[in-house]
Amino acid sequence: MLKYFVETTEALLIAGILIGMMTGFARSAYGKKGRLPADIGVWLGVIGAVVMAYLKNATRLIDTSLWNLRIFLTCIGALLLFWICAAAAHKEKKVMPVLAGSFLGVISAGLLIHAVPDVISNPYIILMTEKSVLSTAFMLKTIGIIFGILLTVLLGLAIGSAMLRLRRGQAMLLLSLALGFCGLRLAANCIRIMQTKRIITPDMSIYHFCFRIIKFTSNHDKIFIFAILAAAACVPVLLLLRSFHITEPYKNN
Repeated sequence: MLKYFVETTEALLIAGILIGMMTGFARSAYGKKGRLPADIGVWLGVIGAVVMAYLKNATRLIDTSLWNLRIFLTCIGALLLFWICAAAAHKEKKVMPVLAGSFLGVISAGLLIHAVPDVISNPYIILMTEKSVLSTAFMLKTIGIIFGILLTVLLGLAIGSAMLRLRRGQAMLLLSLALGFCGLRLAANCIRIMQTKRIITPDMSIYHFCFRIIKFTSNHDKIFIFAILAAAACVPVLLLLRSFHITEPYKNN
């Protein structure tokens, strides 16, 4: 039970935190215009994750590494476009907030489609060894998975609610830091996949440079994870510091 709880939490933690930050920022910065497409992206990501889990386990139609490459490149492109739209949203307040929220929804969908299918597949894999859904071992392991999912969802909801209470500039800064580190991690994974699949070949001039990037990111992958967690941890810290400053006049009733 504990093993599957830890594995599920580890698999979904970064996605849950980032999605919570993105949806919270979309609500606070863009209102309904940004909230709706961001929320739609989350639900489409959940549906896509279920479909992907089925295709991975029930068919041979999915080349996981190539699909991951497509997902990572889509997320990186959506991140760059989000930054552009967010910068332009101060002047153009009709279309740009919708586009910014939409690109956040695309990133959310991509993170879910990448992270969730393996978690969904775990009960099926457990059933292959336990052979009965009524066995104690199967039930305990499944409960561990459910608790891991619930913890991640609650954490995402909590950080999303906290993002609503930050100033827009603070929320944008922390979100940009978290997504920036995530984007660097995804870019490194893209390079790794392209070298593995011989998309980047040894005769290319960038091969050795890409190899150095892969070597560094493979050995220091935890740095990117901790950087994302640190950016997320700053959200409650800023709220705590803000609570020390009284902005309303005191009235003795």
